[in-house]
Amino acid sequence: MTGTIAEMPSLVAGASAAIAANGMTHRCGAVECDFFAAVPDGGDGYFMKNIVHDWADEPALQLLRNIRAVMPQHGKLLLAEAVLDDTAAPHPGKLLDIEMMIFVGGKERTAEEFRQLLAKAGFTLTKVIPTKSPLCLIEAVPC
Repeated sequence: MTGTIAEMPSLVAGASAAIAANGMTHRCGAVECDFFAAVPDGGDGYFMKNIVHDWADEPALQLLRNIRAVMPQHGKLLLAEAVLDDTAAPHPGKLLDIEMMIFVGGKERTAEEFRQLLAKAGFTLTKVIPTKSPLCLIEAVPC
């Protein structure tokens, strides 16, 4: 398995140094990326952690559509995000939802909201996998 870290220009040097320090340059690299403009192509899988929740629906759609534009039909998208339920029960993601709205204009989403957002971007949500952390893994494939 090989991978590419697509990151803001200011973080690429640090990511590259960490990759080298861990002896992984033969399997991993870091490149500058503005995922609102385009994302690196050639990947069978794309993974983002705590990225989609930073954005309201329209900007989130843009970055997801940019991934879909370069993803092969057999590819998979994995998102690590808080997934809210539809109950009044406490959940760390509900507090994070307020923080996202106030500080960056983003939001946490329910599984159904992720399903709808992904569908608009050309994906089918296939699984929501709970983890021991407040985050779930959300798996999607091209439609």
